[in-house]
Amino acid sequence: MKLLLHFLKPYWKLCLIVLLSVTVDVTGALLVPTITADMINLAVTGGSLDEIIWKGIAMLAVSIITGGSVLAGSWFCSKASAGLGRDMRNAIYDKTLTFSSEDFERFGTASMVTRTINDINTIQQAFVMFIQMVLPVPIMCALGIAFTFRISSAMGLLILGIMAFVMVIAISIIRKASSIFAALQKLLDRVNVILRENITGVRVIRAFNKENYESGRMEKTFSDYAVSAIQANRLFAALDSLAMVSINLCIVAILYIGGNQVGAGKMAIGDITAVTEYAIWILFYLVMAQMVVILLPRAIICLDRIGEVLSLEPEIQDGAGGRAESQAEPRAERSPEGGPQGGSGALSSGDIRGEGADEVRLAAIDGRQGEGGGLRHERGTADGEEAGSAGGRLPTMV
Repeated sequence: MKLLLHFLKPYWKLCLIVLLSVTVDVTGALLVPTITADMINLAVTGGSLDEIIWKGIAMLAVSIITGGSVLAGSWFCSKASAGLGRDMRNAIYDKTLTFSSEDFERFGTASMVTRTINDINTIQQAFVMFIQMVLPVPIMCALGIAFTFRISSAMGLLILGIMAFVMVIAISIIRKASSIFAALQKLLDRVNVILRENITGVRVIRAFNKENYESGRMEKTFSDYAVSAIQANRLFAALDSLAMVSINLCIVAILYIGGNQVGAGKMAIGDITAVTEYAIWILFYLVMAQMVVILLPRAIICLDRIGEVLSLEPEIQDGAGGRAESQAEPRAERSPEGGPQGGSGALSSGDIRGEGADEVRLAAIDGRQGEGGGLRHERGTADGEEAGSAGGRLPTMV
């Protein structure tokens, strides 16, 4: 999570705007059924037409503001998600440039491709869905229950009970989904490895008549991935079915209890419509949040896989100071007689001066041991004139 917050830090303003737009959207979604209930109550109790028209104008204004807020929030959320994915991919690319071959092979080419493309796509999708479908849930539940208790405490308790039932189901399904999605990502890496091996080694496979073996190996890998994906989809199907049953049972209970309270004079008939809409909105957001929350374990695993790459210390580290941009070449100083100091024509380690002299002396010693007589002398020029004598020859190392 710290890694995600690190990459989201440059986009905190966009996230704040998205949060405000989500709040406006949720508030508008709950105000519309409230205004609708007031219009129904005015019509039932003999209210004037002007009052009903003003309520309709207010409903229209709320709808326009809510729609604009949704569009703005979606645009800013998409912009933040695109920037998040771009920054993550750039960070992975920059990090891999510092890896040695051994560092890179710790993950493998197929796994690095999966982490750079699929894993970051999953993180981006989870981010967008979390902002648009999970973040509004606490606001929706708080406001919806508050509006319901304002109408009837019995209705409020009913919605709280349905919410608790749906959340218990969600928690149990999420626990099962975490392990399935963890295995799914590893199987996806394996699929990429098998495909890459078969594509790059197709000539070797044909040469050794291994087509049947490789086909069976690939089929087994795809079958394992399909089994895990089917298990995940079954969880989605079970959650969707239970959620729809919960919503319908809640509506039936609201109509039954609300009808009795209207008959007893404790509620207005329009309030039943408002409470029904509150319950549908709350349960709808809960169901959508559960669908997203099931994907969150997969996104968390992908985020951990990205963190493994970014947190790896390269095996080969650059030095603290590095080499100087301009280094003076080691040189051999000449004696007044025109040759190297000592006049013998042979270069000794004491004749070498300047930066890098220690390395050159070591090479000179190695040259004496390997070739038995110091360094070769190549004919060169000094100050633009050709050196004609042995003393004028420039020493070079072998």
